[in-house]
Amino acid sequence: MIRLTKFGEKLCRESALYEMMDDLGAGSDAGHPRVAMMGGGNPAAIPGIEAVWRTRMQEIMNDGERFERMLGAYDSPQGNREFLEILADYFNRECGWNLTYRNIVITNGSQNAFFFLFNMLAGECPDGKKRRVLFPLCPEYIGYADQGLEPDLFTARLPLVRETGPHAFRYEPDFAGMNIGDDIGLVCLSRPTNPTGLVLSRAEVTRLDRMAAARGIPLLVDAAYGAPFPGIVFADGGIDWSENLILTWSLSKIGLPAVRTGIVVASEEMIHKLATVNAVISLATSGIGQTLVAPLFADGRITRMADETVRPFYRKKRDEFILELARAFGDAGVDWRLHECEGGFFVWLWFPGLREPATAVYRAAKARGVFVTAGEAFFTGPDQAELAGWPHHRQCLRLNYADTEGDIPRGLAILAEEIARRQG
Repeated sequence: MIRLTKFGEKLCRESALYEMMDDLGAGSDAGHPRVAMMGGGNPAAIPGIEAVWRTRMQEIMNDGERFERMLGAYDSPQGNREFLEILADYFNRECGWNLTYRNIVITNGSQNAFFFLFNMLAGECPDGKKRRVLFPLCPEYIGYADQGLEPDLFTARLPLVRETGPHAFRYEPDFAGMNIGDDIGLVCLSRPTNPTGLVLSRAEVTRLDRMAAARGIPLLVDAAYGAPFPGIVFADGGIDWSENLILTWSLSKIGLPAVRTGIVVASEEMIHKLATVNAVISLATSGIGQTLVAPLFADGRITRMADETVRPFYRKKRDEFILELARAFGDAGVDWRLHECEGGFFVWLWFPGLREPATAVYRAAKARGVFVTAGEAFFTGPDQAELAGWPHHRQCLRLNYADTEGDIPRGLAILAEEIARRQG
C-alpha cells in the first residue's frame, strides 16, 4: 500500500474535476456507447481553425532551424523572449495597454498558473495569519476547487438571482455584501464566467479591482474564453489595465488544448515571482505552443480568427443548441431556466423543484450515454450552512454545446426524461 503525505492525499483523492476529465476521456473512446458529450470543456473541432494549425506545422517543419529549436532547446522560465515581446505588442495594440515583455509569463497551461497563484497568495503566511481566495460571484470554475494545498483555502459570495424571462435568469454580484476582509489574499473570477456564461461588465470589473486594490489584494481575471482571443464572448469583453490585475489566457479554447500553453499578464514583480516558480516546478515552459502561434499574434491574425471564425461558430452553435434544448424540455414538461449566455461554450440550467440533487441526474444520464456536469461542484467556497438553506445550488447543470459529433437532440431528450422524473 502506498503511504501518502498530506500533500499526496490532497492531490490523489477523487475530485469532481478528475471525474469530469475522466468522462471526457470515456466519451472520446470509440468503444464507449456515447450518445452526446455535453460535459467537460473540450473545444469544438472547427475546420477553418484546424487548417491554420496544419499550415503552421508544415511551415515549422520546413524551417529546420525553427523546428529543431522548438523541440530541442529550453526557453527561459518566463517564456521565449521573442514570443513575450510579440505578445506585449499584441496586447498594446488590441487593448490599448502599455506592457513590455516583463509583464508577461508563459505557464504550462493556465491551470498551472492558478495552482501557483492560489498557493503563493493564499494559505498560511510568514506572520502566522491565514489568507484565502475570494470568489466574488459563485458558482465558479470547477477547476479551481482542488487547487489549494491547505484546507478551506477558498471563500465565496453567493449571487443575487434575477429572473429575466419565462425561462431565463441571471446572476448578479452582491456588491452590498462584498466585504473583502483581512483574511483575503486574492480575489478571483472567470470572465466569461465558467459555468454560467456571465460576462461582468467593464465597470463591475473595475469596481472589484478598486475594492481589492484598496486592501492591497490582487484581482485575478481568468479570460480563457474572453477577449481579445479566443473571442468566445458575445458582450463587451474589454478590460481596463491596472497594476493590481492578474490576467490569464490560454491557447486551449482557440483550438490547442493539447499544447498546454497559458499566458499570464501582471505587474513586473508578479511576473518575476511566477517565473521563479516555473523554474522550480517545470524548469522551463513548452516551446511548441509559443512557436506555433507567434506569427499569428505578430500580425494580428489571431484576432481575425477569433472575430471571423471562432465567435460566429460558437454563436451559431449556442443558438441552435438552445432551440433544441427548449424543444426537448417543452416536450417532456420540464420546468427550466437558462442563465443568459454571454460567452464561453456552456449553458447553465436551473431546474426549480428538482427533488434529487443534480448529481443524480448526471449519473442517470451518464448511464444512458449522455455526459453533462452536475452543478454542485461549481459552488466552492460559500459557507456550508448558507448553502444548506439554498436548494438552488443542487438544482443546476452545466452543458457544453460545442460537440459536433454526438446526437444532441437525442441526448437532450434523454436528459429531459431524467429531469422530468425527478421534478415536481
